[in-house]
Amino acid sequence: MRFVRLCFILPGLLLVGCDGSVITTSPDASTDAPPEVAPDASDSAPVDAPDDVDAPFVHIIIVTPATATVAPGCTEQFTATAVYSDNTESNATDVVQWVSDDPSIASVTAAGLATGLQEGDSAIRATWPGPPSITSQEAFLDVGSPAVLSVTVEPPSAFVVIGDSVALEAYVDFADCYPPTKVTSVATWSSSDEAIATVVSSGAVTGVGLGTATITAEWSGYQAPTEVTVTQ
Repeated sequence: MRFVRLCFILPGLLLVGCDGSVITTSPDASTDAPPEVAPDASDSAPVDAPDDVDAPFVHIIIVTPATATVAPGCTEQFTATAVYSDNTESNATDVVQWVSDDPSIASVTAAGLATGLQEGDSAIRATWPGPPSITSQEAFLDVGSPAVLSVTVEPPSAFVVIGDSVALEAYVDFADCYPPTKVTSVATWSSSDEAIATVVSSGAVTGVGLGTATITAEWSGYQAPTEVTVTQ
């Protein structure tokens, strides 16, 4: 093996010995290879964030009231409450889809307002659109005869001259939206003192003698008194 003392290196990897000899060498690919550069994260395509699998979701729809009673033509407002998986709640009345099982008895609007149409009962339900779709329990609307609140007589007091008459009217006041109904001709009328004033089935009171008498109208167990004063 020949050993040469190197004096200098020419460009292009030419090795020149001190005795004037020239030695060529091949470049080492492993030493000349450019260093690898890690890609810049900013140059990569955007990646969508994964869905939050822990986000609360609706799992129960509750309709209130559970039962309600109205007269034909009257309304009842139902409310839907969404209960989430984390036990929080929100009003979903305007979000759910409302349905009446028997629309001939009761109708219901998109806002949960039910109207009684004829006597009977119908289930009212609300469905969360989802996903997933969730239907509430059944709430019931009972459409029946209006509940009686009282019987009243108009006017509440009256004056009449002996020999003259004054007309009284009897009304039944109902619950809900049902309007008062005149029951003058079907009520039972009575006077506390017929020596002062008499009353007939039409509600007409006649003054007989000086003083004050209590005139009472009775209908279906409900009574309404009014005072009639007889003068000269």
